[in-house]
Amino acid sequence: MTRMATPQQHPRRMAHPINEAAELLAVDRRTVYRMLARGELRAVRVGARQRIPADELMRITRPAEVAA
Repeated sequence: MTRMATPQQHPRRMAHPINEAAELLAVDRRTVYRMLARGELRAVRVGARQRIPADELMRITRPAEVAA
């Protein structure tokens, strides 16, 4: 059985490639590109490549706060 990686399992990695971000989010990489295009997810450029910051993955996977 394959275990899914989580952003917490890569504490030293500051940013993830698109494919890895997709795996961590359990979505297709096309979904990651759509999220980037809609502004739902932020990326940074490292040279010619896009990387998703680890804190950005944590932000979108954090449970929404419930208004009291």
